[in-house]
Amino acid sequence: ITLRSVVAIDDETLWRYYVSAAGLPTTWAKVEHSVGVGGWQEGPALLGKETTPLAKPIRTELPVGRDLVRPITTYYFEREFEVTQDIADSNVDLVMRHIVDDGAVFHLNGQEFHRFRMRSGNVNSTTRGRTVGNAKYSDMVTIPVELLKPGKNRISVEVHQSTPTSNDMVFGLEILELTTHSEFVVGEPYVASEEEWIEIYNRSDREIDLTDWQIDRAVDFTFPT
Repeated sequence: ITLRSVVAIDDETLWRYYVSAAGLPTTWAKVEHSVGVGGWQEGPALLGKETTPLAKPIRTELPVGRDLVRPITTYYFEREFEVTQDIADSNVDLVMRHIVDDGAVFHLNGQEFHRFRMRSGNVNSTTRGRTVGNAKYSDMVTIPVELLKPGKNRISVEVHQSTPTSNDMVFGLEILELTTHSEFVVGEPYVASEEEWIEIYNRSDREIDLTDWQIDRAVDFTFPT
């Protein structure tokens, strides 16, 4: 399996964001918004405010809770990414993982495809998410191939506070291209390859949980749950 970053959580990945107690209509994710128009701004992830250390730093601080005269329930984020692979190719998947506090609804090209700590049913700018502890990386979520299109795609995320007066809110998201080259077969002979790779070998006789293990300083990767 090869993982290639499409949208990273770093200081070079800019998100457009909208912060206002007035919120946006439920159809907001169906259109692209421009920075400087209608209150939309831009900044790198992570975005929000947090009082405890996170896996990544807050690079764009947003007002929350007591910072505001009118508390905000829902924050809005969007950006584009390119799909260059043949999305009909069955051995290529796009997956995402996110850091969210508290709840979120995810849209791709205007269509909802995932919820995190949100109730079912209709959602609007006043709908509250369910309380989460400290924000951390989620498990990998597969992005539906039927919602993708060749070229430019737009991912839109609305983050909902569990309590509008909460003193923290966090958003960050990365998208990875996952390519399955072949199934592993025990006893296959060694074959030289131009690819670079890292093998994690468990030489003990017990299972080891790699959740939140990290590789850094050469590649940047955190193992999911």
